[in-house]
Amino acid sequence: MRVTLINPPRFLEFAPNLGLFYVAAVLEKAGHEVAIVDKPINSPVGKTWETFNATVKQTIDEVAKTKPELIGMTATCHTFYGIELLDLFKRILPGIKTVVGGPQITFIPDDVLSNYPSVDYVVRGEGEYTMLKLVKAIEENQDLGGINGLSHRRDGGVVNNPDAPFIENLDELPYPARHLVNLEQYPEDTRITLASSRGCPHHCIFCSSSQMWRRYRPRSVEKVLEELTFLKREYSPKRVNFVDDTFAVGRDRTINLCQGIRQNGLDLVWSAMTRVGLGRELLEEMYNAGCRVLYFGCESGDDSTLRTVTKGITTNQIESTVKMALEIGLQVTCSFVINLPFETPERARRTIVFAKKLKNMGALIQAHMLAAYPGTEIYNNLDKYNVRLKHQGIELWKVMSHPLYLEDRPPTPLVSNNLISEQELAKLWAEATSVFDYY
Repeated sequence: MRVTLINPPRFLEFAPNLGLFYVAAVLEKAGHEVAIVDKPINSPVGKTWETFNATVKQTIDEVAKTKPELIGMTATCHTFYGIELLDLFKRILPGIKTVVGGPQITFIPDDVLSNYPSVDYVVRGEGEYTMLKLVKAIEENQDLGGINGLSHRRDGGVVNNPDAPFIENLDELPYPARHLVNLEQYPEDTRITLASSRGCPHHCIFCSSSQMWRRYRPRSVEKVLEELTFLKREYSPKRVNFVDDTFAVGRDRTINLCQGIRQNGLDLVWSAMTRVGLGRELLEEMYNAGCRVLYFGCESGDDSTLRTVTKGITTNQIESTVKMALEIGLQVTCSFVINLPFETPERARRTIVFAKKLKNMGALIQAHMLAAYPGTEIYNNLDKYNVRLKHQGIELWKVMSHPLYLEDRPPTPLVSNNLISEQELAKLWAEATSVFDYY
């Protein structure tokens, strides 16, 4: 079957969609003809309707040229708007089937299928094998009821088949089909990504990772080293970026991986996202193996707020880990969230003051405004966390994925509570922008 996978146009995207690459690789391995249409907008002109509209037109033209029988689209919080393009594809490519997937879609399949007639199927959770079974069922005109992880329509309603089992052995997956995309569209230091694991063992209430992946599953060190060797040979990357939700889960495994990188003479520069509390020995192992950039999810500079969001860390741990990482020579980015549950103006200001302290130490600071995503503990228990949503379900994704949404400064608040007024929140954000490096 001819399958075309689409990553909708989005502004200033730094890295390609690894999930699409994995789905494409599994389909290719099974003998299907796969294309990926991926059009990030990294225009130096900036975020304008002209660049957006031009890129959307290029996307439409490129998809049409592939003459697909099935179109698959990833819909994240920044690309959800792309679903509306499927209506156009249905008109210009009669007879095609359409499927959407992604971490956000996983939690609202009924909303999507009820509101978007141009979407035929929704893949929930890990998409590789569900997509493979769906393609086979379409080709052979089989019943869809036996495809776990699939949502579809039947008799005028939405049917959510049972969840698909998770892939226990991630080593069995082929390497992501990076060859289907022009990676040079992306910045040189962020275009090569690799996942050494899936999931996160922690349960922060604002994050849907634990619900999406349910539990942490690592690839073997040997398989990760094989892929790193392949990437060095094929792409000579300026930097490899580990996109694990939480890198360095499992001290021994991480040390074995770092030692393997050195022993194999890979001589790669790499980055990772992780938690504080790693310890000097582990940070030094990572640095000696080529790690030069670390992203720490710090979230708050107030210990009571960290306890509320079940982050499982303290401000002392944050400060000591950042200090060690900087001393070792790592570039450090610390990420914070403003307007967390039960946050007062005083608590928010503690975060700003704390972030400024880390910045003065040498860290870069990133900030976000809280969004209660479907699938998160907050979204499922709004009253418990004193949170009111301004948009729910698909309306939230429509707002967040609006092409010019990120132009908002300050960003439009997506949730509210009765402890910080909108006026106070805007004032806090204005205070914070003098500290934050990017957001």
